[in-house]
Amino acid sequence: MKGSLRFFSIVVAALGTGVAPQAAHAANKADPDSLCSVSDWLRDTVAETCTPGEKVIFLPESFGNEQLPVLFAAVNCDLQHAVVWTKGAVTCVYRPIKSSHSDSDDADQDAQQ
Repeated sequence: MKGSLRFFSIVVAALGTGVAPQAAHAANKADPDSLCSVSDWLRDTVAETCTPGEKVIFLPESFGNEQLPVLFAAVNCDLQHAVVWTKGAVTCVYRPIKSSHSDSDDADQDAQQ
């Protein structure tokens, strides 16, 4: 009896130390009580509705283009968290990409002036 209790205590301690930091890290990045729903995959359109760190669900108004969920995930999802998708929808933690073109466009405009 004491041996099985000791084994159980060791397993619980090992699991507790491995899971708690990960759960705390995830809790700092995502608000589990907030859900943002969008029907457009474009970064600027989603940014008008959603806040980084909250869950977002992408439900396009039309169905048939199987690339849309992949485009949405690439542009709007934090890929360090789980991304769930089907042929017509995506849900993930919202984190928009930064536009690499806007920085180079600003530099080009500065150079022209």
